[in-house]
Amino acid sequence: MHREPAWTRPANPVLPLAPIADALARVLRCQPPEQAIVMVDSALNRRLVTAEELDRALVGPGSVEARSTLGRCSGRSRSATETRARLVLRGAGFTVRAGVVIDGVGEVDLLVEDCVVVECDGFSYHSGRREYREDRRRDRELVALGYVVLRFTWEDITGDCGRLVDAVARALAQVRNARRA
Repeated sequence: MHREPAWTRPANPVLPLAPIADALARVLRCQPPEQAIVMVDSALNRRLVTAEELDRALVGPGSVEARSTLGRCSGRSRSATETRARLVLRGAGFTVRAGVVIDGVGEVDLLVEDCVVVECDGFSYHSGRREYREDRRRDRELVALGYVVLRFTWEDITGDCGRLVDAVARALAQVRNARRA
């Protein structure tokens, strides 16, 4: 239970819901950074709140650290899996962009060092025949454009994130070696 003088009283006492910016500001101040980033990424992606609104709502104890965590958030990540992979890869020192649109392919989950595409495949979206075929078409187009494509599942990303980092590092090494040759 939080006791905060800056609490915004809900407009509807029958349905007492805190404004989303206030709720997420508390999440940013009180939850572990990775959990907070997953929640904020989702809200940003759905356009339920802006980073500016969250920044304005960050007042009081813990706000300096919360602003640092907010700076690691991205509305381009469309799932907790993408957010987790982005955080792990950035933590390993890679340059990672989320939700990059590539001509002829569409939006890819993550683009690492501008040459490795990391797709984070959740079973619910990727389990149908149509989605399966579309993923293969996209992979072929990306390879033809010179990208290396790596696909990971939720279990891959959350179970042993070292495998994700190692696979990306190996792919980047191959790309760099091929460019030198």
